[in-house]
Amino acid sequence: MKSVLLIAPIFYSYENEIIDELKKKNYDVTYIPLNISNIFIRIFLKIISKFLKNFEIICYNYFFKLQFFFKIKSKKYEKIIVISGENLSKKVILTLKEKYLLNSDNLVLYLWIPIERYKIMLSTYKYYSKVFSFEKRSCEKYGFSFLPNFYSNQLCNIASEYSEQQYLLFFMGQYGKERYLLKQKLKKYKFTILIYHNIFTYYIFKILKFNEYKNVKMKDLVFKTMDRAEVYRNMFNSKYLLDDADINQEGLTQRVFDSLILEKKLITTNQSIKTYDFYNKNNILVIDRDNPLIPKEFLTSNYEKIPEEIIKQYSIESWVKKLLEE
Repeated sequence: MKSVLLIAPIFYSYENEIIDELKKKNYDVTYIPLNISNIFIRIFLKIISKFLKNFEIICYNYFFKLQFFFKIKSKKYEKIIVISGENLSKKVILTLKEKYLLNSDNLVLYLWIPIERYKIMLSTYKYYSKVFSFEKRSCEKYGFSFLPNFYSNQLCNIASEYSEQQYLLFFMGQYGKERYLLKQKLKKYKFTILIYHNIFTYYIFKILKFNEYKNVKMKDLVFKTMDRAEVYRNMFNSKYLLDDADINQEGLTQRVFDSLILEKKLITTNQSIKTYDFYNKNNILVIDRDNPLIPKEFLTSNYEKIPEEIIKQYSIESWVKKLLEE
């Protein structure tokens, strides 16, 4: 049995699906979380980093080294897969390559965030053997291999709890300034758009009178998140789905692929979706976040089914297979 070390963020249990798929392909998997799950520690690190340059990265890399010592020790792997990798220093990457790989050419990075978002990655990506990105423009600019995100098997298997439609449109996502403003502009459509914010940080930012939070109202936020199964159930019981990509993000989020599996019409702010093989203007509406207009014709026309062979290209099985290719 081949062995693989997976270093990935804890993110709505997607890491567990990746682990399960690797095991299906007969890999012995060791998993190390990329992020620190405790919200208060993360906030502390970010605050201190404002005053001490690179403090956050130094702490994260110390955390990784401890994990290596206790979890891997002297074990060597056929392949190491890093998802995101925004806090890994050059020293840690080279340690992975030289100490924990049987073949130093098998250190793979997958980017499901724009590489420009983290300055450290612009100087460290070159130390990986191969880099995949969910953004076409990053692949063209840096020579990466293009690999879009995937849809979840959990979404394929989950059953709806309701026999009737519960929402016209359901969306839940983390707070962002532009996302909050988009919600305000879409209010007239009576959509259910839930924007999650940690209550502790919300009060800190309000007390410190951050300009961004001047007009952010508590009643327009939710302070209790949902697990992925609950989000999926609500999506099942919604007529339309919303995808709100971050500003300057070209790669597609999981929400886009969720809409394909659920055969739901999608409203999105991501213009690049028009370049994909499943794009159908009858099923997907690209809106301008500054002036979002939703034509009645889009809401009333029927969904047009996408060929199964196209959808299967975006399965987690296909995604993992491409990551494992030599």
